[in-house]
This record gives sequence, structure tokens and C-alpha cells, in this order.
Amino acid sequence: MAAGLSLNEAVGAATVRPARTFGLDAGTLAPGAPADIAVFDVEEGPFPLPDVHGDVRHAPVKLHNAATYVAGRLLPPSAAEAPPPWVPLSPAQERAEHGRQQRTRGAVQYLTDPEDFDEPFPRHGARA
Repeated sequence: MAAGLSLNEAVGAATVRPARTFGLDAGTLAPGAPADIAVFDVEEGPFPLPDVHGDVRHAPVKLHNAATYVAGRLLPPSAAEAPPPWVPLSPAQERAEHGRQQRTRGAVQYLTDPEDFDEPFPRHGARA
């Protein structure tokens, strides 16, 4: 919904479309279909959602799962463990990041005058 879908479109994109993509007869409440149902409470927002570029979009609502039924049976609630606020780096990644930081610091020490920050290769059409 933060990308402009309606609530119905967003729910369909998260249920019926993936089921059809995998050839599953799911994501429908048609007579005779398995009763797989998720019940949500709707909280109105806006709710900030960062994207992969660090930009923030605002979702107009947040859905909270109130109950889930599989084949007509209520599943007991079980919350997933919250992920850590960061993913730890492997030793190789830590070495690579340390090297990148050192190279950046080494390059910056030569930028002492305002002119040093001018583009070395001006774009076409840029005003001097």
C-alpha cells in the first residue's frame, strides 16, 4: 500500500497471486476450498517504511494478525523472534570493510581546499 496499491490489491498480491504462481489451489474462499484464513486488525497510520535505498515511504495502514486458520482449524499464536537490529559481518567482510574505510580516509586527507571538491570531469551542459 505504501507503493500505491489498494488494500484489496495488496492482500491479493500477498495471497492469491503467489498461490497461483506456485500452482496452488489456495488464496480463495470459494465453496469447497480449504479454509485457510488470516484475520487482521487494521490500524490507520501513516507508518514509515524505509526502502533499500534509504528513502522512506509512508503506508496508510498497518495490519496486525488477530487469528490464522488452516484447513478450518485455529492455529495457536506464535510470534517470531525479532531479528537483530543488524546482521553481523563475517571475518572476511569485516576485513574488507576495514580496508574500504582505510582507503577512504587515505583519499580524504588530500582534500583540503574547496576546489578539491569540484568535479574533476564536469558534466556536459554544467555551468562553470
